[in-house]
Parts: sequence; C-alpha cells; structure tokens
Amino acid sequence: MYFDKRKYKGSCPHCEVVIEYHVIIFPVENDDGEMVCTCGACGEEISIPCLNPEESHIISGANKDYVIDYSYEAPSYLTEIDAMFEYNGDIFKNAPSYNSNTISLYSCETCDDNLELIAHQEIDKKFNEFASAINNYTIIDIKGYGFLPEKILVAINFKCSCGTEHKALFYKDYNHCGFASDDFLLANITNTQDLNDKIDGTLTKSDSLEILKKIIVRWELVFDRTYLIFPYVGYYKSPADKTLKLWKEILSQSHSPKLSIVTKTQTLNSFKKAVTTEYLDYKILERFDFTPKAITSAIKNTNSHAKIYCGVSEDYVESISGSANIAQGPSAEQLTFKRYYSYSDFHRRYLAPFNLKEIPEDLFPLKSTHDCHVLFDEDNNFEFKKLYKKQLFKLLD
Repeated sequence: MYFDKRKYKGSCPHCEVVIEYHVIIFPVENDDGEMVCTCGACGEEISIPCLNPEESHIISGANKDYVIDYSYEAPSYLTEIDAMFEYNGDIFKNAPSYNSNTISLYSCETCDDNLELIAHQEIDKKFNEFASAINNYTIIDIKGYGFLPEKILVAINFKCSCGTEHKALFYKDYNHCGFASDDFLLANITNTQDLNDKIDGTLTKSDSLEILKKIIVRWELVFDRTYLIFPYVGYYKSPADKTLKLWKEILSQSHSPKLSIVTKTQTLNSFKKAVTTEYLDYKILERFDFTPKAITSAIKNTNSHAKIYCGVSEDYVESISGSANIAQGPSAEQLTFKRYYSYSDFHRRYLAPFNLKEIPEDLFPLKSTHDCHVLFDEDNNFEFKKLYKKQLFKLLD
C-alpha cells in the first residue's frame, strides 16, 4: 500500500530529551489518535498525538507502549511531547550538483569541446541500457547474492570532435531505490589534460569555487576523507542569506561522514549567526541535531590563513592549495593542484600543524564497512562487476 512518511523530532516535557518519531500518512483515510510512550531517559509517560498511531513509530528517545484511536477511545490526557519539528532531510544541504556549463575540470588536450557537457548527454542517452543492468543486479542483491557495494559506478564511452576517445566515470550511492540519470555524479573523464596543468594558475573567485565544488564530488568517490581548510567564507559583513548560500554550496557536495572542515572560530560563529537570522536559533537546531555534522565537528584554528583542500587515502592524495577562500566574485585567486603517493608525507607537509589525525586506522574507519563498488562498464556491455576500492584508481588513468 502506498503511504507517506513524515519525520518529526520533539522533546520530553519532563526532562527535555530529544525524541524522534515517524508518522505514516495514507492517501485516503487516516485514523486520528496518539502514541502513549515512556521516555527513555526519565521513565515518565508522555503522549504523542498523531495520525495513524498504530502504524506510526518511535525512532529514538522513547518506547511506544500502546496506542489510542480517538474513534473508539478518549484521549489519555497525559502531558504531550514538546517543541515538535517536522523535517525532511538535511536543512542545510541540497543534492550534490555538477554544473557542466561552468569552468571545466576535465578538458581535452587537443580541442575545445565541453567534455563534461558531452559526458552528461551521453549518460542520458544510454540510461536505459545501464539502468536495466543495475535493476538486474539489485534483484540479485535483494536475494542475498550481492557483495555489499558502497557505490554504483557507470563508465560511459564517447568521442569529442577531434576524435579523441574518452571514458566518463559516474557514480551514486548504492541502494534499492529508484533512480534517474541526474542522480549520477561525474567523477572522472579519461584522456584529458592532467589536473596538475589544468589547476595551476590564476582564476576568478567564482571559477575557483566551481573547481572546488567539482573536485569535492570526485573526492567523495575516490578518497576515504576530504579536508577543507580555509579561514573565511564570503566577505566581511556579508548578508546572512549570502553566507548561508556559500556554506550550502560546499556542504551539499559531500553527503557522507568523509568531509572534515578546519576554519577560524569567527567563521563558524558567523555561520551560526546567519542560521539564527535566517532559520531559527542555532542552539535549538543543535539540540535537535539538525546542524551539519561537518560544522559541529569542525576543527577550530584561529592562527592560520592557509587554504588547503584535499582528498586523502593511505597511499594517494590529491590537493589544491593557493589563495582562494570560499567566495564568489570576479577578483583573481591562485590555485595549484598536486598529487602525493603517501599520506604520511602529505600529513607532514600540510596537515600536521592543524592537529589532524596521522594514524591511518583511526583516520580511515570507513574502509571496514564497504570494501568495494559495483561497476557497470560500457566496454563490458554494462554487465555488473565487483570492483574493489583499491582497483578504482585504474579507472582514473
């Protein structure tokens, strides 16, 4: 049966512990009632009025004892849950984006074609071919014969106008949900200008930001951790809405625990102040765990003006450094891209002054959850293939 799920958070009226619960809504008839619950912290009974209390459920903070349907029973008259918020996803993030009409991260060495635009056109054209292959694998996985991949990878072949052959690598999180071609993010295009040459020089603030947004999408797939080290976002006394827009553009590019931020205390405070101005008191949002994890776990560094952006794994690092803060505008900034083949070496050169972790087993805990992806390569007629993470770099050549 089709239904809608509405997500809520509230607080116990007795001890203020946060309680999360989901309410199920049907398209035609809905029962009016309440869930009678026991707070997991103080043990007091409370009432959560809601539609369809039988089907609705508690996620955390309390235990559901029984339900009351107002069609047959009187209300309990217990003290009701306090400070309810309805939410749908992360209020500070949009879906990750990749704008192929802005400055390119991947460029052909011999022609001026917009390879990123062509790659997106090609994945749209070939969607039905690889989508059916993904659905076939999903059926196998649901039956228990899959291999617990972290991402779906799709490799698409195409040529540009000069005849150079390219392979575009797209990805999305693996799950059993429906999907569209727009859900896939561009992580690489082969046979292109080396990033050492592409990202080396002077760019506008706006172009620097676009390069950073695109490479975070790449790093989200390729690396175990992404660090963004910068002193400022926007300009001094930027309006709250513009400050939040810049933060949102960056935070939206990473949708996993991989992202870590190092910045000044005043920059974090300006974010919190902007949130309070545009949304709701930051402390209230923080209490209900609505604030971005990358902000709440940010490392404060008051004495640095360094701008270092990097994706790191134990044996491979890509970094961008230069003069660019997180900002937009026509003024010039300098960016330089560089690769390292030892995290320890890179840490010693760049990260040690910021007290960032050096111990690999502590730094890269995500390796223990998923060790592979599932690849659908056009060269193999989009038949599924298990790809270990350590093999991923072969697709980036």
